[in-house]
Amino acid sequence: MKYITGKQALSLPCSLETCGDYKVYIPDWDKLYMLESDDSIFKDYGIEKCNCVPDNPGEYKIANTLRALLDLLAEDKMIYAQGAREEFIGNEKYTEEFMSKVLLLKDIEHWDKIDQFMGKEYTIDWLDFKEANHIRYEKTIMENDEKYTEIQDINEKLAYAIVWIFGRMNIQDVYMIVEIYKNHIDEVSHGIMLQLKYALQYRDINYINYLVRTQENKSINNEKLVSDFIEMCQKLQVK
Repeated sequence: MKYITGKQALSLPCSLETCGDYKVYIPDWDKLYMLESDDSIFKDYGIEKCNCVPDNPGEYKIANTLRALLDLLAEDKMIYAQGAREEFIGNEKYTEEFMSKVLLLKDIEHWDKIDQFMGKEYTIDWLDFKEANHIRYEKTIMENDEKYTEIQDINEKLAYAIVWIFGRMNIQDVYMIVEIYKNHIDEVSHGIMLQLKYALQYRDINYINYLVRTQENKSINNEKLVSDFIEMCQKLQVK
């Protein structure tokens, strides 16, 4: 069965109770991106009828939100699926279903990338799901980022760490944020402090616990880091 999927499908309404983030991508509807369902491990899952494809009158088969995201992961196009949990799906009732389907990709060549993507999106929930399904994992040994040694200005160093807790998964970034808050709070500018509070709304204790369970840095005491992080959030009144 030929069907519209990927970024185009994410820009179309479907029958699921998902929010969709139609602002992210404005498709070119002159050329429809279509795949054959029989070529996919997911077969006809998540494919439905649609009569509202812009500039293309008539009825088409389209991927719903979950299927479109799964196809992006399968095609190693995770960059277009960023924000899957909050911005595209936006409904926790689909979390287990989505994770179960993602797990079907565990033997694909780029599974490590998919695993990292899911860890970033679902943090501790993805880790718990893998453990419940007997998917083993080992802690990654993380090396120190020498950039933190090179940057001397406290505000610049904190701003660097804030950017990277969104751009990568590295426990040292959280450690630097906590250490700067503990030891140099009086040197932090009002603007950078506002950035920190904003960041902590999206990088909460579940994110930290995920890093602690999956990463190890010999210079960081993971247990103390979690305790210090919780204390920092309490003082900043960030839930």
